[in-house]
Amino acid sequence: SRPKMTPDEEAYFDKKYGPDFLKTHDWDLREIVPPIAFPAGPVRMVDDIPWYMSPIISDDYHELDELPFPDPDDPAIYEPAKAFLKANPDKALAFDIICPFTILHGMRLMDNMYLDVYDNPEGLHRAVDKIWSVSRRVLENVLDMGLDISAVYLLDDIASQHSLLFSPKTLDEFLFP
Repeated sequence: SRPKMTPDEEAYFDKKYGPDFLKTHDWDLREIVPPIAFPAGPVRMVDDIPWYMSPIISDDYHELDELPFPDPDDPAIYEPAKAFLKANPDKALAFDIICPFTILHGMRLMDNMYLDVYDNPEGLHRAVDKIWSVSRRVLENVLDMGLDISAVYLLDDIASQHSLLFSPKTLDEFLFP
């Protein structure tokens, strides 16, 4: 089996060599990140990397319940996986679920989240729970559909190349449950 490509790598090769590049070169695994539109603050792109500029949730998290959270039952969320499997029945599909800390980064910013672990754990718990309730429902839905999903990949921004961004205790308390 060849190594998998990220969606950005796939887009690069499709742009450079044409939309049939993956089929022509027989890649056998595709990752799909379902289009779940969680709210986020303004973004500035630098070298194709999004940088969130300002939070949309304040220190007391009072805006959390007013934000337009996505509907996990929206059929559009599942269309990319369905279309890929229909067009590529002999290929493997990894269904990616982006987890709460990465999503919350776009709402609260990472530096604020670090402080919230100590200054406002209740607000952080509430936000993580609300985000995860949508993501968990998407995961339940895709598994209930009976699609030929080869793997589920839960991903979150919890470490750098050198170390964890959050302590193991913080991960155990906020993310892993």
